[in-house]
Amino acid sequence: MRPLQSDALKKKHRRGRAHSGFTIVELVVVVAIIGLLASMAIPGYQRLVLASKKSERTIVVRNMEEAIFSYLNEHDQQFQWPSGAGTSWTWLDYNPPARWTSTKKAFIPTTWGWPDFSYEPSGDLYYHYYAYGWATPDFAYFYIGTVGDLDANGVFAWYYKYWYRDATGIWYPLWEWTWPTGEE
Repeated sequence: MRPLQSDALKKKHRRGRAHSGFTIVELVVVVAIIGLLASMAIPGYQRLVLASKKSERTIVVRNMEEAIFSYLNEHDQQFQWPSGAGTSWTWLDYNPPARWTSTKKAFIPTTWGWPDFSYEPSGDLYYHYYAYGWATPDFAYFYIGTVGDLDANGVFAWYYKYWYRDATGIWYPLWEWTWPTGEE
C-alpha cells in the first residue's frame, strides 16, 4: 500500500514539475522554421509541376507525328482530302477547342479532322493541338501547332514543328520554334 501524502506535500511536488505544453516563443520558432522550409520547397515544386506540364506537349506532338506518318503510309502518301491532280490536304482543328486557358480541358475526338487519325490522347490536356498538311506527288509537308499558357500569366505560348517530304519520298523535320521565347 502507498503511504498517504499531505496536501502541502502534493503542492510542493506540483510546483517543481515542468509545465506541459509549449511557450509562445517555441511555437513562433517552429512556425518560422516551417515557413523557411516551405519557401525553399515551393519554387522547386512549381518547377516540377511546370516540367510535367511541358512534357505533355512533347509526348502528344510525338504521338501526333506517328499517327500522321502512319496515315500517310497506309494511304499512299496522301492526306484524307483530295484536291485534284494527285494533291491532298488535311486540317486537324484545335483540340481541345478554343477558348484557350491555362486549365486542363478534355480532348474531343469528333473535332474536325481528328477522327481519321489513329491517335487520341488520354486524359485532359493543358495545350490545344492542331495540324495542317499538304501533299503532292513531288513533295509534301505538315506542321503541328500547339498553344497554351502553362504558367497562367495570360501570355500564350505558340509551338510549331514542321516536317517536309522531298521528291525522293524521305521525310525531314524542317524546323520547330516556340514564340514568345521562354514562355510556356
